[in-house]
Amino acid sequence: MVLDPQLRYVAANPAYCKATGKSLDALLGNCIFDIFPNDGPAGRDLRDSLNRVLRSGKADTLAHIHYAIPNAKGDGFDDRYWTAIHFPIHDEEGTVTHVVQNTVDVTELHRLRRSTFVPFRTVGLETALIRRAQEAEEAQKALLEENNDFRRLFNQAPGMIAVLSGPEHVFTFVNEAYTRFVGRRNLVGKPVRKALPELSGQGFYEMLDSVYQTREPISREAARIVLQQEKGGPESEAFLDFTYHPIFDSADQVTGVFVQGLDRTESVKSARGRELLLRELNHRVKNLFSVAISMVTMTARNASTPKEMAGILTGRLSALSHAHGMVMNDAGSDADGGRIAFHDLVERIMAPHVDAEGSRMKIEGPSIVLGSKAATSMALVIHEMATNAAKYGALSTSEGRISVEWETDSDAFRLNWKETGGPKIRSTPEPSGFGSRLAKISVEGQLGGKLEFAWPPEGAQVTIAFPLKNAAL
Repeated sequence: MVLDPQLRYVAANPAYCKATGKSLDALLGNCIFDIFPNDGPAGRDLRDSLNRVLRSGKADTLAHIHYAIPNAKGDGFDDRYWTAIHFPIHDEEGTVTHVVQNTVDVTELHRLRRSTFVPFRTVGLETALIRRAQEAEEAQKALLEENNDFRRLFNQAPGMIAVLSGPEHVFTFVNEAYTRFVGRRNLVGKPVRKALPELSGQGFYEMLDSVYQTREPISREAARIVLQQEKGGPESEAFLDFTYHPIFDSADQVTGVFVQGLDRTESVKSARGRELLLRELNHRVKNLFSVAISMVTMTARNASTPKEMAGILTGRLSALSHAHGMVMNDAGSDADGGRIAFHDLVERIMAPHVDAEGSRMKIEGPSIVLGSKAATSMALVIHEMATNAAKYGALSTSEGRISVEWETDSDAFRLNWKETGGPKIRSTPEPSGFGSRLAKISVEGQLGGKLEFAWPPEGAQVTIAFPLKNAAL
């Protein structure tokens, strides 16, 4: 049989169960001294031997121990004599994780030795008993070594492996990958419902019950699971591929469930992220086409010649392209995906209209990032204002200057565009053309804000305001 460091049963073969008169279900998960109590010298000797193995990591032998066990009727004890050898099982770091007991019941041999009349043939019987005990010990040692090899292989496997015994699915073995996945909890010797209580309602208990009862394996791919993956931490979502396969004994009866699993959390989340990105890209492309079609239609109505239309449309599409390019570049390299700094956007749109030193521009305001929709709208607005300034305002003369300043508070974004040094404004311009209408639609229609123009003699002034929450759109 096999005990964990708390001296609880995690495994026992049929021979042990027969010798002790206990079923496997009665043993698993229980302390050996609760099942077979003994407060006398024998109990102390057995406990000391097991503890020596746990402390030293070396095998220990009880050559002869008088240890009574409860009888089959449950109304008394049977006198029994045993020889026991205790072997340690180590993990990869050399820590003792379990103790294996190879037990031989020598009660009959003890009785023969104490008999007042020993027939001649008894000498042969005693020799045969000792020889069989020695042969059994050697066979058990070989089996234990083979089991240790399998345990080492299973423990080093990259996938999760666990062995559950009995109808309550008591953990009798878990490898390193499985232990790591469940937050390094102590599972061995515990039923699955007690060891992993957060799995209730997720269908895993029921699948294990089905495998045990129907003898049919169950497999799932990318199955969602919510569990505690850090000791003392919160529950988190994970995804895994797994198989539950029944374990059969020599009589073809199901004795447990063999569990294999692979953590797929990162790959599943990555796939979902890619799907989300494709949906967002599709949405953005549709928006760009809608804006572009509107630009072409309205520009064609207002341009007097094809050449004029081409020039105006090229500038507007260029601004749209700049905004989209900045959004997509940022989406590919930043965890925020598609959020760009407003200061960078203004510099990019204004770059064709100012000198290399930027002496004709003042760009100033607190740091703020825009989502793809807000960036596209503001790029078109700034492009229209810069185009008007280049044709009629501050940028049409060498002395002209433009100031772009903005501020934010908890609720709103406000921008002030101010031109100076250009031609004097002698009267309010005529009703706006498509450029002004496009700017108004972008601010008021797309961002839920307000766009206002003022025309003092020294130069045009534009005020833009919209809810701060819409900057993230």
